[in-house]
Amino acid sequence: MLPVPPDVHGVFTDEYPMCYAGGSRWSTVGPDLPYTD
Repeated sequence: MLPVPPDVHGVFTDEYPMCYAGGSRWSTVGPDLPYTD
């Protein structure tokens, strides 16, 4: 749980399922930066 304003919470709610949907914009390659953990 992240404490965010209601309007931002709505964005999270809309975008979260797309993280797991095939072919969504979240499945594309990101910027040319090394991955870090």
